[in-house]
Amino acid sequence: MNKFMSRVRSLRSRAGRRALMDGATLMVLGAVFTQASASTISGSMPWDSALQTIITQLTGPVALAIAIGAFFAAGAILVFGEDMSAFVRRLLMAVLAVALLVGGSTFLTALFPSMSAVI
Repeated sequence: MNKFMSRVRSLRSRAGRRALMDGATLMVLGAVFTQASASTISGSMPWDSALQTIITQLTGPVALAIAIGAFFAAGAILVFGEDMSAFVRRLLMAVLAVALLVGGSTFLTALFPSMSAVI
């Protein structure tokens, strides 16, 4: 029995070392190929301006006002609405989550202006 356990331990340690080496090799290769592919890209991608517009619209003052209104409305409906189905409750939870994400992004950007809080 002792021989068997020592054999299992040696296999486990070899397998662990092998997995560690495989993981390290994959990380190094991933970093090399990422650098290589990033250096071949010149200019901006076609969708960069559209994504920048969406980010600007989600972090602006109008988005913050809508997020605050949606947060309070959904919260009030959840607190005072008694006869709601499970679907409506989940829908209101989703509205609360989106309102917190948009409002939190603006709040964190106001708190820490040097670091941008982008969702």
